[in-house]
Amino acid sequence: MAGFDLNAFVNHDQISVDSVQFVAANVSIAGSFKNYNQAPGDVMLGPMELGYFSASDTEINFKDTLNQVSYTVHRGNFQISEFSSPDPFNWNNLLNYAQSASLDGADLTIPLPDGYKLNVAQYNFQHPESTLELVNIGLSSDFTANEYSKRLTFQKDWFDLKVDSVYFSGLDLQGWLNTDQYRIRKIALDGLDALIYRDKSIPFPADKVRGLPQNILRNLKSWIYLDTLQVKGDITYMEKRTEYGEVGEISFNNLDAYLFNITSVDSMARKPMRLISKGKLMNTANFEIAVLFNMKDPKDQFAFVGEVNNLPLDSMNRLLNPVASINIKSGHSKKIWFNVSANNELAKGEMKLRYSDLKIQILNPETHDTKGLGQGIKTFFANTFVVKSNNPTFLLLRNGKVFYERDPSRAIFHFCGKALLSGAVSSVGINKSAKAERHYSKESGDN
Repeated sequence: MAGFDLNAFVNHDQISVDSVQFVAANVSIAGSFKNYNQAPGDVMLGPMELGYFSASDTEINFKDTLNQVSYTVHRGNFQISEFSSPDPFNWNNLLNYAQSASLDGADLTIPLPDGYKLNVAQYNFQHPESTLELVNIGLSSDFTANEYSKRLTFQKDWFDLKVDSVYFSGLDLQGWLNTDQYRIRKIALDGLDALIYRDKSIPFPADKVRGLPQNILRNLKSWIYLDTLQVKGDITYMEKRTEYGEVGEISFNNLDAYLFNITSVDSMARKPMRLISKGKLMNTANFEIAVLFNMKDPKDQFAFVGEVNNLPLDSMNRLLNPVASINIKSGHSKKIWFNVSANNELAKGEMKLRYSDLKIQILNPETHDTKGLGQGIKTFFANTFVVKSNNPTFLLLRNGKVFYERDPSRAIFHFCGKALLSGAVSSVGINKSAKAERHYSKESGDN
């Protein structure tokens, strides 16, 4: 400590110091975050003037006595310059008192429910730049995918995530401390490697209602506004249909996605929420997609348009074999284009699927092979009388119809996937979507 004003401290209850430096401090704190933001935050400190403060190579252990978990800061470094506080001191206004501040550390582990842990190799916060960078982040489980599934009563996704870096800019930390409002200009995730697994042999909670994104945001209790979320990386979804069955897989690679105007605030929901993304489907075909979410529509209307170029159709067998008992023997899609409008009840639209030399095989749903006379007959009839091997035929492109009634117990990914599948099936000559739409119109009384 240097430049400590003893007279101001003794006679005026003021703290005035030129500089304070800690080296290799070890601090243990026990307490609770409960109602922290609602507390006045006053402590027994008078006015304070501090030219410079630093703490290097610091170890801090905080024990949350309410939830019985501990958080540890390893090799932490803290710096504050030109700190000036009034009387009374308030922790919620800590950043407002400092001209600049920074915090960095390593090996942060945060325990989460369901046996998950969030690990951060390095982190760095800068004020007044309002930036936070996290490096080498991992969300891992204490259980393998199969072990986790065996513990479940109802279906639930298992996750394994790794991210090279997450960068927050325009982070209003002071607003979060003072008013419980979460405002961020941009979050950028780079180097995402996400694996999502679901065991569908476990019962599904059909009585549960899942809202679309607008409904989920609207019902959040917290005040949230995020201008831009950017995600770069790979996402793989795996699904097992039966207890001893094979696992289906679909992947989105080299993903570059932007989501704009994410908010739970009604006054900020006048603009739509927008998703723009591109990448590779199954590591083979380039895709682009754009989604527009109407944030004010009572039925949570949204629209999505996109295209997939130069897709070898047999690359989808990793998904279709175990999930739909179908094997694509040959076929190539030059271009898939779709335009869909949807809400919390149904999806309608069109699809143009330009493909050639399509031949499929109907698999045995138990063994997932083509052995047996029955499977051969099914395959013959499918290729001869049902599935059209080419589109266009005689230079005419056969358009597919998208129509799917939403299952409110399922998430938006299931809804959009089923809607696009209805268009693909219609494009290859199976007119289930048109029949479903006529039946829906008749039942609902639409003309």
